[in-house]
Amino acid sequence: MKKFFAAILAFACLFTVVGCGNLEKSGDPNHIWIAFAETGFGREYLEAWIEEFEAAYPDEEWEFELEGDPQMTGQINTRLSTNNEIPDLFFGLTTNWQQWASRGLLADLGEVYEAPVDDEGTTLLEFMRPGTENFGKVNGKYYAIPWNDSAAGFIYNKAIFDQYSLTVPKTVDDLYDLCDTINALPVNQDSDKNNDIAPFAWGGQVISYWDFVVQTWWAQYEGAERYSEFFKYETVEGFQQEGRLKALEVFENLVVGTDGVPKNSYSGAMGDSHILSQMAFLQGKAAMIPMGSWMETEMRKSIPEGFEMLMMPTPFINGAKTDSDGNPIQINASQAGDFFIVPKNAPNLEGVMKFLKFIHTKDMTLLYTQKTGSARPFEYNPLEVDGLSDFQKSCLEIYENSVTVYEFSQSVLAWQNLVSKWPGTGTPYSRMILDNEKASDLYAEMNSYVSQKWSEWQQIVNM
Repeated sequence: MKKFFAAILAFACLFTVVGCGNLEKSGDPNHIWIAFAETGFGREYLEAWIEEFEAAYPDEEWEFELEGDPQMTGQINTRLSTNNEIPDLFFGLTTNWQQWASRGLLADLGEVYEAPVDDEGTTLLEFMRPGTENFGKVNGKYYAIPWNDSAAGFIYNKAIFDQYSLTVPKTVDDLYDLCDTINALPVNQDSDKNNDIAPFAWGGQVISYWDFVVQTWWAQYEGAERYSEFFKYETVEGFQQEGRLKALEVFENLVVGTDGVPKNSYSGAMGDSHILSQMAFLQGKAAMIPMGSWMETEMRKSIPEGFEMLMMPTPFINGAKTDSDGNPIQINASQAGDFFIVPKNAPNLEGVMKFLKFIHTKDMTLLYTQKTGSARPFEYNPLEVDGLSDFQKSCLEIYENSVTVYEFSQSVLAWQNLVSKWPGTGTPYSRMILDNEKASDLYAEMNSYVSQKWSEWQQIVNM
């Protein structure tokens, strides 16, 4: 009977590698279990890191267990809270991970931040780009490390722009004119609707992708410093930045149509996912798409042979802040909220700390860019990497030539999901399209909501 049950257990472990692996290997100092959100950038960069790590320690027999899942971020809270299926390392997408640190569920990563990243002794903290130094800090200690940084904005179909002699817009007014020009193309005036080219592809299921450009317009209008101040959530007045309204008004002018049907958009956009909308763009159904630098990696199996796409700098909003020479300041509103965290009860704390220190060296940062075509939020030049595609270069050139701003918040109001950049309105884009609500009305609603809730929120802050 013992042999029978042992056989049953062994068989079960073949199909529950994570749970059984943790039980069997929790005491192995050379086993590291990584649970990560396997999304746009895949896992090639991670496998390359592991290969380099193993080569750096040839006398140590390391074993890595990779648990990749696009929905991993949504699992982290339950697994940490129940102390069940705890890996050594989580890679998650943007969420309020600070709540787990405040509850004592995460390991202190101070030793990783203090570790050298090069032969000169530069520490990881010194390696961080301005604006990201406090990303992982909660109550004076570091519990997370930013995973990825990016450029995001409008990606455009180069063949369509070349074929119809379209000009990449420099201002929002240019963008309005470009939409009119595309809509007036002969291909859009004939009776065959199957060959129409819309100005934009996007998916209503991920309508927040419009944040990529809307938040950039907001930051252009307010300036980098004031934009960053917003996310401190310190005063009622801080929510009343006019740049939020101006940016939403650009979206309103570009996309909001009548009777719930968006304008300047390919047919069916409101019901589509991010993958379907990206497929529509790749099929030539639209000239532009609001997206991030990960698109080429995410869609590499679906990109038609010879297809060319590039990212454009986000056109300047009217009233954008200017430099000393009077030129509008190029802004990159980063989507750098993705993170590394180590559970406090990780089976192999010593091993995973060693791995984290290794992958945050300058050499491994360059390797990440080589494998993903994207940057990490550290002080290095990602354009130095060989083998980048034209698309990747266009994204990284925007990243390097812009003032990058972040929406990191250390406010307990953010950690507890009480406030956001669009407080009290849900998703403003959907309401504007489906219900024809005006940007000005939603802006007033948001400010009213904050005023009503402020006293209640302050009690939470002061607890």
